[in-house]
Amino acid sequence: MKRVQNWLPYNESLLFDYSDAYFRESGKTVFSSAGKTSKDIVPNAMTNSKAHARSFANFVKDSLENHPQGEKFRVLEIGSGAGVFARNFLICAREMNFLDRIEYLVTEYSRVGLEQIKESEILKDFEENSNYRFVHLDILNPQNTQDLSGKPFKLENLSATVLNYILCVLPLTVLRMSKGDKLQQMHLRFKQAEDCKEDSAYLKHLSYDEDWKGYLINNESDPEKKYYNILLQSLNNNSKKNYNYYSYGSLQALDNILNCSNDNAFIFIAEMPDVKNSPNLYQVYGNSIAHPFNYSLYKSFVESQNIKSVFSIDNYYPLVRMYILKNPLQDNRFINRFKKEYLEKNDSNLIIDLRHAIDQLNSKHSITLMKNLLNRLIEIDDDSCETKLLQARYYFMQEDLDQARLVFKDAEGLDYLNNLDFEASELKKIFEKSYEQA
Repeated sequence: MKRVQNWLPYNESLLFDYSDAYFRESGKTVFSSAGKTSKDIVPNAMTNSKAHARSFANFVKDSLENHPQGEKFRVLEIGSGAGVFARNFLICAREMNFLDRIEYLVTEYSRVGLEQIKESEILKDFEENSNYRFVHLDILNPQNTQDLSGKPFKLENLSATVLNYILCVLPLTVLRMSKGDKLQQMHLRFKQAEDCKEDSAYLKHLSYDEDWKGYLINNESDPEKKYYNILLQSLNNNSKKNYNYYSYGSLQALDNILNCSNDNAFIFIAEMPDVKNSPNLYQVYGNSIAHPFNYSLYKSFVESQNIKSVFSIDNYYPLVRMYILKNPLQDNRFINRFKKEYLEKNDSNLIIDLRHAIDQLNSKHSITLMKNLLNRLIEIDDDSCETKLLQARYYFMQEDLDQARLVFKDAEGLDYLNNLDFEASELKKIFEKSYEQA
């Protein structure tokens, strides 16, 4: 084994250097399966579903009741990826008849990614600079925000913000309480095999040793100092773990959002929860790392701001959902909507269940069952590549090859992540072969 990095604090290690470069330089390819296994793709199936966007749109629709007529309701999405959530949200806004009342900010940390969203024409059914606007944004440095042409853009008067799997990749460090109630910081050193290559999954090939050293807050960065008291409060509320994720970058991001928001604004967070007894310090996707949601820390942050939050952990997939309300008087209305969208029913989960169930049906004797499940899926997810592929397979099992091929062409038109070869390679080969024979 060859050492590639000597002892450094967790937040200064190569993990963050590689992750930052991966998201900044790769654009939407981090979500594509081209040349990768499923484990090397940044997860997005749940947050890219139309039902996920529809639930958020319902909160926006409720909030529009108290929003001044004639003033645009500005919605910020941080990290728009390939633009799938943005497209689904705008479709929902049109279906709910409030499209003309909003301005949607499609943003990316990666300028490459932002240009790829535009080039893909995923938002071609909507009007740029009216329904939506492209914005190059680093939420940790919002003062440097620009439009796609490079002109300064002032991030202000936000009414709603959505973050899908964003907080988990922002800077943090790992701490624990030692004997004598002294904080210690995790340090890492990394090794790799002699024949290891710096490929698109380099971080998975590394092994590390860990050590713990004293954490002196006066020697740390300004964001770490700023939220230190919130960290200490969260430690008092959380005694279940041997160590603690101090996600100061996430707190800085939320602070920046709140400072750029109007008085009635809200923030929606979708994140991966902290899995109990997980042996992994971090999750690796491609050359990026992700960390679990430290609810105790965010709870202490919300309390320190004298604002409110609504929170749930979905144990099925799993997913954390959290709404932060800048105006505490909105609390009851948000709780009621939250129950309707995620507790009494949950179409986001249902989509995943239906896709999985339909995908398991391979016999012609299951046609009727497959049709019933497919009809239900189409009710809540009628315009996605995944649903069209399942429709194509249904027609193929019905031996209606012409209709199957037509629906498959629809799926190709909706394949904004370039995942079709990965998800439907066998079906595609059959269609190509049958076309050649014809």
